[in-house]
Amino acid sequence: MSGIVQIKKDDWEAFMKDNDELMQRCEMLIKKIQDLEERNRNLEEKLQEKDRDFLRLREVEESLKRNLEETTTVIQRRRALVADLLKESEGLTQ
Repeated sequence: MSGIVQIKKDDWEAFMKDNDELMQRCEMLIKKIQDLEERNRNLEEKLQEKDRDFLRLREVEESLKRNLEETTTVIQRRRALVADLLKESEGLTQ
């Protein structure tokens, strides 16, 4: 038994119009998704770059801390030497 379905021309045209609108919206949404994916990739790359910059800055900071500690130690030793020399020279200047 084969059935024949009859649809009013107006109903069919309305269905086709709605279908076309749905397809356009789907295409628009797919384009938006693609744009968002590209933006997300770009942001991820920027974030990775900033993370690398941050790590480099931490390395520089650690290096500067070590240099400061070494310099402070050297200055303290030299001050101690100067103080010793001043004490030794007190007897010579009198």
